[in-house]
Amino acid sequence: MEDENFLTIEEACARLKISRRTLERYTTNGRIRRYRRGVRVYYKSSDVEKLEQELEEYKPEDLQEDK
Repeated sequence: MEDENFLTIEEACARLKISRRTLERYTTNGRIRRYRRGVRVYYKSSDVEKLEQELEEYKPEDLQEDK
């Protein structure tokens, strides 16, 4: 775990601009992997960055305001 930068749950949520529950759902669905060290949970910063790019690319038409 020392070779890679890791983020806490709170740091990952802040970077992704999502709730803790959404991060848990993404983890359960396999969109991002979590790593445990004892009782603490961490996410690889490279995995968070990849998911961040995926989320930025996903902008559904349904969420745009009607004009």
